[in-house]
Amino acid sequence: MVQTTANQHPRDRLRARVDRGVQAAVTVSGLLVLMTLMLIFVYLLYAVLPLFKPASIEAAPPMAIERSAPTLALGMDVQQRVGYRIDTQGAGQFYALTSADNRPAGTSIAQQRLLKAPALLAQAVGARDTFALAGADGRFIITQAEFAATQQALPRWALPLGARPQVLDRRGRALTLLALTPVRPAGQFLLAAVTDDRRLLLGRFGPEQAARVSELPLDAAAQQLIITPDGRQLYLLSGDRLARYQIEGDRLQLSETRRLGGQGPYRISALPGGSALIVHAADGQLREWFDVGKKPTLATDAGTALPATRGAAQSAAQ
Repeated sequence: MVQTTANQHPRDRLRARVDRGVQAAVTVSGLLVLMTLMLIFVYLLYAVLPLFKPASIEAAPPMAIERSAPTLALGMDVQQRVGYRIDTQGAGQFYALTSADNRPAGTSIAQQRLLKAPALLAQAVGARDTFALAGADGRFIITQAEFAATQQALPRWALPLGARPQVLDRRGRALTLLALTPVRPAGQFLLAAVTDDRRLLLGRFGPEQAARVSELPLDAAAQQLIITPDGRQLYLLSGDRLARYQIEGDRLQLSETRRLGGQGPYRISALPGGSALIVHAADGQLREWFDVGKKPTLATDAGTALPATRGAAQSAAQ
């Protein structure tokens, strides 16, 4: 018997090494894909698990800040790093909410004088960190809190209409109620107010246009004033009567006056969408009004209907 030995060609040996390398790469790639899928599953599980936990509120540790006057408004940025405060002397202050760069929480970062001794403050509906401050003479300013993109830069108060107070009431009467909302085009604002001599004012203001103000007389004292976020409707609460006005440009047109059910005093709140209104009664009832249908009618929870209105009402025990 003759024994023979097969000699492997060098090209075959190279091909074998390439095959083993490809096999190892495919194996490693498959394992990496499986690990990635597992990590995605773990992340989704981590994101979904809090939905099954009961809602809770944890009290943050108190933070002492320097102040020289009572507070009119408070707020913070979306990252919760910087807070702001507007006081009754018209000063706008920014504070650090977290400790950074050897600066403890509660340290004043920046301060700016907005309006001397404001008598009224209104937060804009449908916009964050935007306020109107009015003085006793009916003049006002609009200010917006602008936060810096980096921690090294300082936040500031922007004044879209300028630092000089604008005139809302040409008679110079004191304002008792104030409401604000931004409207299109960008940079314009609708401002509504009630004067102490029972007049309803509505003005449209912009940085590059002359102010346009209209007014209507009121037959009763008003307790609350709301402009919807879309700037199309205005609600005025006077005792147990709720009036709805349609806004066309800078003009007001009374659409309906409705007597509220339940027990007063009342409080009204506009929902973020702008088409619904919540009426809070002192007896714990809530009434929701919202636009329905094409005909201007308002259906009440009693099933009746009134002409020249648009909406619906629902009540529920709180």
